[in-house]
Formats: sequence, structure tokens, C-alpha cells
Amino acid sequence: MSEGRNIDTHDTAVLIVGGGPVGLSLAIELARLGVSATLVEVRDGTIDAPKMNFVNVRSMEFIRRWDLTREVREAGHPPDFHPNVRWATAVTGFEIASLDLPPLHEQKTARVSPAYDCLVSQYWFDPILLADARTRASIALRHLTRLQSFRAIGSGIEAHLTDQTTGRDETLTAQFIVGCDGAGSTIRQQLGIGLTGLPEMQRNFHVFFRSTELIDIYERALGETRFLSLVGPGRVWGVLTSINWRGLWRFAMHPPPEDKAEVPDLIRKAVGAEFEFELLNEAHWSSPKLVADAFGRGRAFLAGDAAHQLNPSGGFGLNTGLGDAMDLAWKLAAVVDGWGGVSLLESYEVERRPIAVRNVEEATLNLRREQGFAPGDAIDQDSEEGAVHRAAFRQSLFDADVMRHHDTDGIALGYRYDGSPVICPDGTAPRTDEVRDYHPTTRPGHRAPHAWIDEGRSMLDLFGNGLTLLSFGGPADASVAFSRAAETRGVPLTVVPVSQPEIAELYERRLVLVRPDGHVAWRGDEAPGDAGAVIDVVRGAAVE
Repeated sequence: MSEGRNIDTHDTAVLIVGGGPVGLSLAIELARLGVSATLVEVRDGTIDAPKMNFVNVRSMEFIRRWDLTREVREAGHPPDFHPNVRWATAVTGFEIASLDLPPLHEQKTARVSPAYDCLVSQYWFDPILLADARTRASIALRHLTRLQSFRAIGSGIEAHLTDQTTGRDETLTAQFIVGCDGAGSTIRQQLGIGLTGLPEMQRNFHVFFRSTELIDIYERALGETRFLSLVGPGRVWGVLTSINWRGLWRFAMHPPPEDKAEVPDLIRKAVGAEFEFELLNEAHWSSPKLVADAFGRGRAFLAGDAAHQLNPSGGFGLNTGLGDAMDLAWKLAAVVDGWGGVSLLESYEVERRPIAVRNVEEATLNLRREQGFAPGDAIDQDSEEGAVHRAAFRQSLFDADVMRHHDTDGIALGYRYDGSPVICPDGTAPRTDEVRDYHPTTRPGHRAPHAWIDEGRSMLDLFGNGLTLLSFGGPADASVAFSRAAETRGVPLTVVPVSQPEIAELYERRLVLVRPDGHVAWRGDEAPGDAGAVIDVVRGAAVE
């Protein structure tokens, strides 16, 4: 597809407010689909205080779609790093419990995806996306630009912007506006959309620091470790996180210190030894549990933190936001291109809000488990009583299933769009929605499964442009019927015959219709009675 399709009466097809990872991802996917976008961001694009350090397997599938896998992986932890999780009284103190893990590329997602999780900080992730966006002619990037207000006008919106450098005000028109502008979203506030949940479950503080010496200390005391939860009398008081195993670290604590002058001593306490380090930046923040009451109104939509806010336990924040972007992008593109129906964009909230609620709830459960721990007063003592308290705390970790939030393939790959008006249900019973385990299925609404077609080429590589009808020896008249129905409606559709019997078994039906975002829209063994009606449901035009 050629980039940059636009409507003559508007300056851009989509105005994206917010230049973080969700806004950049939305812009990139729209550009890939040939839709022009203008992205405005009040900051200059540099990352001072990164919020994310984990890109899950599903998000890495999107990164693979944009051919950015190598750049993202090289920016993260070394490929053979073991992302172990430990609980201890200090790095050089008493180790209490551990979860030893193989390198990410050896973990179980290798069987069900062409991608795998990546430990990469927003320090480098955002710049990679930004560099890619800059190469795409149909994306106009406007940093140091503030959205002041917007209003609906006829078939679009009118936005009032201010250039932060010159102070100049201007007006820009677009068919649609998307708020990827974070927790304090201007767009959400102007739409009058509220948030449901708790704004503060816990107050936190973190500081980033640099020390290569700490790597040596870790290797002698604990070995490779991604997360170290610091356990003291009465509470788990902090977390040390490796950001890249090359000398960058994050130290978080709760509640925050009363005086930030205490921070260097607290870092030394966490390590349990004197060592050289350089403080970089710090931030106070709260652990929220919030979901927007609506994900948009009219021609305005919300994505990412503007739509849902959750604590980082489990690493769901960024990844839920990228899922928003991929769901919304193809629907916006379909409407801009003229084949999306009147209810297609309405399905965005129907599909994504339940996923946000699900992920926010799971992150909250993770935090509540951690808050419920009460280590004994002697847990950090070199005594028989201390050993008893450490054994009791270790058992409490397993009793609470705290390992759960380090094993979330079900969250990443198993989400589905039950009840969506643009999915054709087939009457099969829903599978259990699991946190840990992902079970491949082509039940409508689920992510279409991965399988290798040939060397380096996945079934997932077939999806992304228009609809894809997979035929596993299905009747020829079905392919003809779908093709004619799609052509009549101006819907891009590709028919792909697949001959491998093992893939046919995985896909469960002889015919499977897949959306651009890789989710199954319809399946069957025979041609439907009305292929046009199926196409109309999927494009959001069934009641036109």
C-alpha cells in the first residue's frame, strides 16, 4: 500500500496526541497501512525517566511486523542473560527464595510465537520507534507542541495547538483524534470521560543509577538477576532491577524516603556493601488501578495510559497500550479508506476495554499479594530465629503464588474479543482465560496461531493488510464467494491456500478469516450461506 492517503478537506487523517510508545506505535502502524498521521508531543522526545522495561511476546510480534526486532533486542539485555528473580535481605545478604529462569529465547513462547519477550528499557525503546517514525513520509512529527483544545466539525475535528518554542498558535483539522497523552490526558478530560478505580494503592519512589561494579557484586553473591525484592523486618521494602546488565539499575522503594538525601545510604543498604555508583534521576509515583469509563466519543479515542492505568507488577502497562494501538489502527485505516462501516470504530471500546479491566485487575492482584507479606522481625539476622523467619517467608511466597506475575503468556497471547460486534461467533464454548498458559485456537476473537510455513516465515506474516482468508483444503466456491463479496464492498482480501497438514490441524477448520490485527473474525468448514454478510459483520457494516 502507498503511504499517506488523506482526505482533501483535512490537514491529516489522524491527529495523535502523545509521543510515547503507544502514540508512536499507532503512527507507525497507520503509516504502514497507508494512512497519514500527525503526532504532537509537548516534550522534546527525549526520555528522562523511563516507565517501562519489558516488551512482551505479543508486542514483539508487532515489532517484528515493523522489522525492528534486531534494534529492540540489541538495546536490551544480552541475549543469553538469565532473567532470574530473587528475594533477599540484600544483594550480599541472606537469599530467601529464587526463581531461576532460562534466557528468554529458550522459554516456552518459542513454541507458540515467532517472537519472544524482550527486556528493554523505554530509554532505548522509544528512540527506536521515533527513529522509525521519522523515516515514514506520511507521519508528521511535532514535538514541543501542546494541544490546547479540540472540537468536532462536520466530518472531522479541529484542534488548537501551540508551538512551545515560538509561542505561535495554530489550527489543524483531522478526520480523527487519538489521545495517547498519558494519565492526565487532555483529550480524556475534554471529552468529560471519568476514571473508575483507585488512583493510589501505594506511594512509591525510584531512582536510576549507574554502576558496573554492581554487576560483579551480583555475580559473586546471586548470579544473574533481573529483579531482587529486598526483604526487611515486617515488610518488603524495595526492588533492585537490572535495566540492561551493562551497568544501569533502577532502585524502587515504598513508602518513599522522607528525605531524598537518604537515597545513597538506602542503595548501599540494598546492596549490603560499599561500591561506586552514579545517581541519574528520580521520581515519585503512585500505583493506580484505573480504567476510563469510555475509550472515546465520536471521532475522538483514547489509548494507553489515557485509557487505563495500572501498577507495574506483571509488566502489563505498555503492552496493553500497544494492543490498543494495533486494534484501533486497522479500524481507523478501514474507515479512512472507505471500506470500514459505521460501527467498526464503535467496536474498539467493546474489544479493548474488557482487556484493560482484565489486565488492571491482574496487576492489582499481584500488588496486593506483595502488600500482604509480613516478614518476621529476625529475617535479616544471622541466627536460628532468622533462619526460621526466612523459611516461613519463603513458604508464604509460594503459598501466595507470587511467581505468577513472572509467567504471563496467557495474558500476553490468550486475550480474546468475546462479544465484539465485528466478530462472527461459531457457538463454541470459550476457553478458560488463563494468566500463565496460552492455548492456541482459532475460535473467533482469538489471536490466530503461529506456525512456521517455511524457514523464517510465520503464519503471522500473512496478516496485516486487509482481511486474509486461509484455506486448508476448503471448498473452492467459498474462496470465490468471499473474494466477490469483498471486491463488491471495496474490502481488501487475500486468499491464501495452506497445504501443510500440521498447520491445518492447528487451525481447526478448513476456512479461517483473519483480520489485519491477526485476530480470527470467522471460521468454518464450508462456505457460509452469505459470504457478504460475514464480510459486512467484520467491516462493521452489518446494520447499514
